[in-house]
Amino acid sequence: MSRSLAPLALSVAANLAVFGGFGFEARAEHGGRHSMSIDSDASASGCAGVHVTFRGLETARAEETLTIPRAQARDLVLSGARRGGVTVRGADAGAFTITACKVAAGDSEGEAAALLPKIALRNAGGRISVEGPEEGSWTGFLVVSAPRDADFSIEATNGPVSASNLSGTVSIRTANGPVTLNGLSGTLSVDAVNGPVTLKGASGEVRIKAANGPVSVTLSGQRWEGKGLDADARNGPLTLRLPGDYASSVRVETSSHSPLSCRAAACDRAHREDGRSSRLIEIGGSDAVVRLSSVNGPVSIVSAAPRS
Repeated sequence: MSRSLAPLALSVAANLAVFGGFGFEARAEHGGRHSMSIDSDASASGCAGVHVTFRGLETARAEETLTIPRAQARDLVLSGARRGGVTVRGADAGAFTITACKVAAGDSEGEAAALLPKIALRNAGGRISVEGPEEGSWTGFLVVSAPRDADFSIEATNGPVSASNLSGTVSIRTANGPVTLNGLSGTLSVDAVNGPVTLKGASGEVRIKAANGPVSVTLSGQRWEGKGLDADARNGPLTLRLPGDYASSVRVETSSHSPLSCRAAACDRAHREDGRSSRLIEIGGSDAVVRLSSVNGPVSIVSAAPRS
């Protein structure tokens, strides 16, 4: 019996939790039959950190690994395609180590095992993806160790996507999240049709654009190091977590009809404007290096957890 994997329905079936350290745990439900969760250290533990289940079906798993020297990785694109995601962690290495975590499902172990060889890791001129048959129940997830300061792109139709410990130029484009970003210090651009998008512990030059949130930004340290952060959730919610002693200037803006709350300790010194068409909060002066915006909120500014 063959099956087609239904597209990810983020609005009703995906959730994302972020916790300490560089990593994430995400779960996505596909058409009510296929779920995927990724441990916080998945990019370090490999396929052992990727958990996939197909309800009511037997599964078979396999791994396939590709190593690409950095000198041969110009214009590299890591593609999550439509049946899986991508997690990338920076390392002190001179090559990309890309592992495809492949899972096939069937009514019996034999049916799942017969489908598994049809799933393959492909390199098409620097575009890395997991490919398989149009029919059948299967998924493929890319777990990548990358040179810490390398430049590359990530594309995904239905996440999850994560990137951590990187200082190069990284571009991420997704149709549906979740997208989790931790400890990035280079140049980052994220374009997501649907969130959630979560950024934590970043610096450098960061631009995040999500047509639909949620977007969550957690600042760390006492100031932003680098050119700045621009995050826009056209349709919120948008949340900023701000340390009490944060010295860099912050600007948060939304439309006049959207709820805007400021409950962080730094809000005591904030400048606030409520105009006919927009609402604005500035903390630390008007020359902001951290800029967040939304058209349709809600927008919240809260205190970040104290540094341990």
